Amino acid sequence: MKVLFLLVIMTKAAFANTRLGKIQQLITTTEKPVVIFDLDDTLFYSSSRTFIIFKELANSDEFQEKYPDQVKKLLKIKQSEIEYSIKETLTNAGITHEEFLNEALDYWKERFFTDEYVKEDTPVEGGREYVHKLKYLGATIVYLTGRDHTMRAGTIESLENSGFPYDAITSILITKERFDIPDIDYKKAAFKKIDKLGNVVAFFENEPKNLNAMIENFPNAVPVFLDIKHSPAPVKPSEKAIKIKNYIFKPVTSTCLLLN
Repeated sequence: MKVLFLLVIMTKAAFANTRLGKIQQLITTTEKPVVIFDLDDTLFYSSSRTFIIFKELANSDEFQEKYPDQVKKLLKIKQSEIEYSIKETLTNAGITHEEFLNEALDYWKERFFTDEYVKEDTPVEGGREYVHKLKYLGATIVYLTGRDHTMRAGTIESLENSGFPYDAITSILITKERFDIPDIDYKKAAFKKIDKLGNVVAFFENEPKNLNAMIENFPNAVPVFLDIKHSPAPVKPSEKAIKIKNYIFKPVTSTCLLLN
């Protein structure tokens, strides 16, 4: 006799959705709940900033005249092909001219870490709506970014223009005092300030080293790893973390299996 069993098959994405649902529950049941979000490659794609810089470089009369072959290859690079390492991105595109690589990297550095170009970042899918939802439920939103104070005004403008909540009271931005402070040291110091704001129930981060430090400091919070792009440092994200690529969450799917 054949018996019909209804089996709920939870994919990794669906399992992540279930755990992410805990964040909303914690917000509504925790006194003074706080949720932390990194920005670069967590709420925003930093590759969009680099893509704009590449286009400007390629349209520069100086570079077109000096490196015509390299510029042609540069123009073929898609935003999805931009790696964490700019040099690796260019060499992957077949650009090996050493002088061009050095000058292109200098051109990129002069622009990437500035107020003007940070406004070119595009939001990760679903992020804006998700942050608003958590804030609506009662969470204080903390944007904890490795950007320094020189990028603060541009970052605030970028948040507001992209529709993210920012009021400096229930949604706040924390930036580094100086560019040369290692992100991990700066973020660990910032944890103490965040502790005074309330109880951290969740945090979202794309850098494994920072993520693991947050897990250690906020052991009762839900850790979420944005698997978009991160430094090549040989540190892996903790297995405790939920891994996602964007904030568009799919519902749990089910299927029926007919067993004898």
